Parts: sequence; structure tokens; C-alpha cells
Amino acid sequence: MAGQAVRMIHCWRLRVGRLSVSVASSTLGARRIELSLDSQTPVLVSFRPLFPGSTLIVSRDWNEPLIAAVEASLAGGSPSASLQTDLTLSPFQDTVLRAISRIPFGSTVSYSEVAATLGNPSLARAVGQALKRNPLPIVFPCHRVLAVNGLGGFGGRSPANLAIKRFLLEREGSLETS
Repeated sequence: MAGQAVRMIHCWRLRVGRLSVSVASSTLGARRIELSLDSQTPVLVSFRPLFPGSTLIVSRDWNEPLIAAVEASLAGGSPSASLQTDLTLSPFQDTVLRAISRIPFGSTVSYSEVAATLGNPSLARAVGQALKRNPLPIVFPCHRVLAVNGLGGFGGRSPANLAIKRFLLEREGSLETS
């Protein structure tokens, strides 16, 4: 690895009921949030595949701004606009994430409604693909975006991911408890 800088990634996990929220930040800002229900997987194991070649460290201190943003979002507030991020996003994904950050706690919109706010309702599938790659769910509340005929996806359509989306929506009171 001569000539390559090894990146330090600081990782931490917090729990909100059954929800495990694993957060990762670099020295430049927030990098990633991973969500799971009832997970016992160690936080470093969760992040190792996402940050190959990086040194992973368990550290709450470096993640305090991201933890505060997550806690504010889960409590019905807005994450701080001053949250520093260290993300690589396409211009379209950046636009989509900024658009969904305005969806109020306890509210939902459809993929096509998000696309319409971007000026083109026919981009609903593209919005879904951008949200599938959301590196900071909860901070950018992609769980509040639904298909016109149901939940839609959440980081894909796996049953585990849809259970997380349902959990978050029920917690916010925007979906009836099953």
C-alpha cells in the first residue's frame, strides 16, 4: 500500500428499541448509517466490507455530530444543517436527498411526488434508485417515501429491509401498527 493513505473510519452503534443504528464517520464527516433489527453483529464487522483498506475504530467521539443528527431525526426534529458529511454522490442523488430531507416527521410522500418536486414526475424510478443508495438513512429520511401501492423498497426489497422501513414509519405514527 505504498503511496496510498489509509483512511480512519470511526464506528459506533446505538440502539433505539429493536433498531440498531450503526454509524461511521471519517475525520471529514459522516460517511454511513447501517440499520438492522435485533442485530448482534459487532459494529466493526458490519462496516468492514463497506470500507476495504480503511482502519476501523470504535469511537463515539468522532460520531457525536452524526449521533445527534440521528437522535434529532428519530425524536421528530431535523438533523442539523451543519452536519458535515464525507459523501460521494451523483448530482441527481444529492438533489433527491436534499428534496426528501424536507419531508416532515410523521409524513410520507410517493416516489412520483418526490420526482414532481424535481420537475419531472416520470423520474419516480430514478428517485427510487437514488434512495436505494442513500448512505445516511434517517438523516435523509428515505423511509418516508412510499410506492403509490404500498411500502415500496428500502435499500432494496428484502424482507429485513422492509421490516426496518415499517418499524420507522410505525414509530413516527405514519403507518398503522400491524
